[in-house]
Amino acid sequence: MVPTGLLVASLHLAWLTQNRRLMVRPSGTPCQYLRSLVLVPIPSEPCTFEVDDSSLAIVDRLHESDGLFSWREINDTPWSWDPAGLYKLAERAVRSSQAFVHPGGAIDNCEFGLFDPEFEQWHFVSSTDGV
Repeated sequence: MVPTGLLVASLHLAWLTQNRRLMVRPSGTPCQYLRSLVLVPIPSEPCTFEVDDSSLAIVDRLHESDGLFSWREINDTPWSWDPAGLYKLAERAVRSSQAFVHPGGAIDNCEFGLFDPEFEQWHFVSSTDGV
């Protein structure tokens, strides 16, 4: 529960996977590895969220633990594509993910799934790698 007056945003870090397969909830929503960003708004200033250094370090570690050292440059590329191209890329990512429905409850023994848009392939990082 968020205390009154605070704003919270969720920063998506990775998809949750198990045995190299994307986990989805019974509703079909993919399970995500998120980090909360909290903002105490100041009434006289515009609300802006800033991604803190520790969150960026986690994203770096996730990508670099699987050898994706140029992830920032690679992830900048698709955003210049037209919406139809992004939709097709997302469609190929989901199709190749071999998704399965997680029965609910605690999620144990998971991996973090990262989709590489340049080579259109999934990379997996063990959750025990200290991320």
